[in-house]
Amino acid sequence: EPQVALMQPISVERIEEGRARELAPELWTPGDELESEEESSTARYRLAPFEEASSDGQYTRFICRFHATSIGADVDDEPRSTVIGETLSTYPINYELANYRKAMPSYGSMLSPKGKDNAQFWLSNFRFDCPVPDVAGLAE
Repeated sequence: EPQVALMQPISVERIEEGRARELAPELWTPGDELESEEESSTARYRLAPFEEASSDGQYTRFICRFHATSIGADVDDEPRSTVIGETLSTYPINYELANYRKAMPSYGSMLSPKGKDNAQFWLSNFRFDCPVPDVAGLAE
């Protein structure tokens, strides 16, 4: 049941592009395809132990990117999407704790060694929030 893995948060550390290249020089980097220097300044992340994670990356699962679409002056210009902000997702509840409180017999976690875990999350709603980044004019 791979879907249940989305309900388990991970810890990430926000790192600079230079450190990302140092840790994994062969990996893809956004600067390889982007045209302007401003666009290549997007944050990079690494999976990290809870203690080393960024304060907003201790219980997260998704990168939330906020885009703006700009349309050129010429009719033939293609619309262009630009990232104007980025945050890390947050969970409104701890899904592991909610699962524990269901008091299902013989289950200690959301994933069991037996495999068929449907009863653990079958009727559970999956919710997460994407905080609005602190960018001028975006929250209005």
